[in-house]
Amino acid sequence: MIIEKYKNITPRQCLDCRIKALQEILRSVDINVTPMEVMILAESPSFQYGNINFSSSNLFGLPYCVSSETDLDEIIFSKLGIKWIEEQIGSSPEDWAHMKSLLDRGIPILFKIDARFLNYKDPEKHMIIDMHYLSHILLVGYKEDMSAVYIVLTNDDTVTEPRELSFEDFEKYRNTKCIPFSPENRCIYIDPAENQNLSVSIEEKLKQSYEQMYHRFEDSVSVPVDIKDFECHELYKGSTGIEMFIDHINTLRKKIKTEKSSSINKYVCVSLLFFKKNMMFGTYSAFRDEFSQCLIEHSSKLNAPLLIKAADCFKKSGDKWKHLFVCISKVPHDLKHSARYLRRISAYLNKILRYEELGFKYIEKGL
Repeated sequence: MIIEKYKNITPRQCLDCRIKALQEILRSVDINVTPMEVMILAESPSFQYGNINFSSSNLFGLPYCVSSETDLDEIIFSKLGIKWIEEQIGSSPEDWAHMKSLLDRGIPILFKIDARFLNYKDPEKHMIIDMHYLSHILLVGYKEDMSAVYIVLTNDDTVTEPRELSFEDFEKYRNTKCIPFSPENRCIYIDPAENQNLSVSIEEKLKQSYEQMYHRFEDSVSVPVDIKDFECHELYKGSTGIEMFIDHINTLRKKIKTEKSSSINKYVCVSLLFFKKNMMFGTYSAFRDEFSQCLIEHSSKLNAPLLIKAADCFKKSGDKWKHLFVCISKVPHDLKHSARYLRRISAYLNKILRYEELGFKYIEKGL
């Protein structure tokens, strides 16, 4: 049994599984938007910086940075006026009967799942904290013999129909221990009966999103966080976050010059790889290439030609982010020259900051 609306799906247009899952679940209440519209409506492209302590691995003061907002589902549903239901639905017979009843009513279920179900092999796993990220999947059906479920999983560019996931793995990987966040059987669904006659101006909401993203970048915004496995209590967003990370990189460079020990070089290596792993999850460019594509798509939709200039700024920023990630990948193989790589990274970050400051000025003027 597969919900009729999901027997065919469009191929993905970006790597981030969250965007595709949200695009598809919105179809359940007849809101049809492009992936680029989902990305902006959810205010996804971002920069957040904080310092964490990971005492169980004897690692302290690591830079925890992410290139996207976390709770995209809450942001986009709230913005579009959608009433959604969030529940912890476990693996008991009663829990499955509840999920099955939703599917039988044509209601898909958005859930998070340990990405290890894909059997992905991390080439840098031995060098950094043993982290396991989450994939966002849409449950759209089940096999009558209960051997498998059907999910929207577009982990390559050719997928056009739901894929099978064994029922055993479906139950197992929805409730595993992951760092930094665990799935905890969290499920979200939208009941069409509670969301009838939705009337939304996508253009108006896109403008609102761009304005909020501009202010988030320009203002000195910090947000409290509670990440159970990390001693991290605050993240700094936008230009402030980038500036603070630049200071962190420059501080590491000074330490290398003054301490001149193998331990500080190894610490720098772990710090940088940890940073890179978080920043590149679901993207190759810290979501700046994707942001540029959004701006190009929306310049005509919003009759805002200055967004083309903003798109060029973020394309250049994305190129610098990619160069920065390549630079970090070289550090483990050339530890004695860590200070040199840190100098390059600092230079990349300063250029990125200038491009993004200019890009957001064009957004602000263009709207």
